[in-house]
Amino acid sequence: MDQAQTLQQQIQNILIQKEGLNLQLLEIKKALEEIEKAGQTEFYKIAGPVLIKTEPEQLKAELREKQNAIQERLDMLARSEARIKSKIEQLGSKSKRI
Repeated sequence: MDQAQTLQQQIQNILIQKEGLNLQLLEIKKALEEIEKAGQTEFYKIAGPVLIKTEPEQLKAELREKQNAIQERLDMLARSEARIKSKIEQLGSKSKRI
């Protein structure tokens, strides 16, 4: 039973992480849309406590790179979630046999 509770906690942690990453993806998508709509030749990005002037193409490339990294992390979390759910199912079927 302790192992099942630990696995459930791990799934909850994964779901919380996935929610945060999905919010970041949504923010990036909106930022990319706004860059396209604005039609400006320069933008500013936050780097710590300062704003830095950036070309639109460079900014879009950075956002897409971040988007890809987040998506890779989400994929990894989905695989971990599936493994843990499988372990929970195995524990459930073992406990039914006992």
